[in-house]
Amino acid sequence: MVKKYFFYNKVVPESKVDSLISIMFQGDLDNLLKGAEDLLLEGFSPDQIMEQYFKLMIEKKNISEIKKARILEKIALCDKGLNEGGKEDLQIYELFSSSLSILTKPD
Repeated sequence: MVKKYFFYNKVVPESKVDSLISIMFQGDLDNLLKGAEDLLLEGFSPDQIMEQYFKLMIEKKNISEIKKARILEKIALCDKGLNEGGKEDLQIYELFSSSLSILTKPD
């Protein structure tokens, strides 16, 4: 089955992105990817998801600066992939799955 995403210019609620970050700390990749897919199916654009994720990550006090830097690098790579025409869903999945890996490993 082919899934189609229709993007609308709206802000992702902070609570939705924050819940994805909580799932990352739990190390639950399946639920994380399901949550990311749900955001896309709700019509949020990948750029908006990335922007909200960026803002929340910067504000997190319980994440080390090294991990934040690694995650920001992944955000930049996701942005580059989107600008080069990469599939939106795959770019977001890669961003979140690599962020999960960063958050669950020791510094």
